[in-house]
Amino acid sequence: MRIFFAAVILILAFWSCKPVTSPPAENKPPHTTLSNVPVPNDTLFPLVQITWDGGDDDGYIVGCEYSYTTYHLQKGDSVYFDWARTEEEVFEVIFESSDVMNKQVLRVRAIDDKGAVDPTPATLTIYTPQTILPVSTLLFPNDNDDFFYLDEPTDWWEGVPLLFTAYDKDGLVVEYAYSIDGSDWIWTKDTSLTLTPDMFAQPLEGKHTIRVTAKDNTNLFDPQGDEITIEFVKPTFEKNLLIIDETDERSFPGSVNATDSDVDSFYTQLFNPDSSWDLLKNGFPSKRILGRYKLILWHADSPTSGGPHLLPQYQAQMTDYLNVGGNLIATGWQLISSFAYGSSLPNTVFEPGSFVHDYLHINKADESPYIPGDFLGAAGKNGFSTVNINPDMIPYFPYQGKLNLVNTIKERGGFTEGIYAYFGAANENFIGEDCGIRYIGTDFNVIVIGFPMFFLMRDDAAVMASELLEGIQY
Repeated sequence: MRIFFAAVILILAFWSCKPVTSPPAENKPPHTTLSNVPVPNDTLFPLVQITWDGGDDDGYIVGCEYSYTTYHLQKGDSVYFDWARTEEEVFEVIFESSDVMNKQVLRVRAIDDKGAVDPTPATLTIYTPQTILPVSTLLFPNDNDDFFYLDEPTDWWEGVPLLFTAYDKDGLVVEYAYSIDGSDWIWTKDTSLTLTPDMFAQPLEGKHTIRVTAKDNTNLFDPQGDEITIEFVKPTFEKNLLIIDETDERSFPGSVNATDSDVDSFYTQLFNPDSSWDLLKNGFPSKRILGRYKLILWHADSPTSGGPHLLPQYQAQMTDYLNVGGNLIATGWQLISSFAYGSSLPNTVFEPGSFVHDYLHINKADESPYIPGDFLGAAGKNGFSTVNINPDMIPYFPYQGKLNLVNTIKERGGFTEGIYAYFGAANENFIGEDCGIRYIGTDFNVIVIGFPMFFLMRDDAAVMASELLEGIQY
């Protein structure tokens, strides 16, 4: 029994000796101070550097939040900008300053290690004059443009060209940025660059968004920017040949009684295309249509009337098609000279970077005189047969059975060969010059013919068509 009472006494003694603890102290909020620069009520440029400090009696400071209100003194309204966080002891604020004069009330509050904020933020009042933000403009592509694409860049298809600009009425633009499919801004000094496939969101097929903005020398940037949507179309090349018909029978010589159906039948019998497209009736085919075909045969077998042929108008689309592996046969009456319409041939030089130089591979061209008609046909070379004009189709003035205004190639581009040479009745300035050339490249092949096939002897035209299809190597 004595042992039991001793145990009870020990237990009571233990409990009576347990220390009494106070409840944990309530976290004390931090406090905030601002440096004396800038001076309160001063008038400053809208880009202002803020220096702050904070203290905490029972912890430590981890950062601060700041917000401000802009009072438009002339307009009489105001704009509130919500709290933003920073861990920097010195930070910059770009104050909204769209009015002639703007009152800015800045609030800064320290944050402690427990997440508490200063309940009485430090404040600063300053004034800012009106400033104009930079304005950004996308120059290329245009909104809703469509482009062929490949999964990887090649020597010819490098991606989508991007060209933009910006200006600032009261400053100097010093940096630009672009965003693709909602990506973070990519800052650059360049305003001309190429967007490669890996820069776009998957899947590549379909629509994509491109945005641009700019920053001026006061670190103000264009908050709106410029934005476009483009569409990617992958070429399938599932079919062989599409004929694009630009021949306008209304411009034929008066002796030629031929209809659109007659010309269509002529080319269909010669080339047996998968499909034909009437450019004058339907406009240019879409990328989804164009990309189905390995080879485009473009004919413009009528002389120009009131303006150039349309191939120059669609050279951007044809460039896109050739870059991804398409092939082209272009033939017609004054087709090459349409790229220098209004200029003097042969004085025009097709410069590097132009469609004629880079894709048709022609550096200089010429055109035979209007009067008299002189072209009797083309002497074939490098495996191509000679072809002759049908004199019965054009018996009257100024033709007298011979074509006029035939284009010759005075200077070919690299990696080309002549396949037809001009032969005529008397004009020694043109006899022997190339009037048909071929380019066989690594990514695309092109044949350019400087005379209209429709006016050839029918048997010659049939041989020529067969040799062209074989010679284009598509």
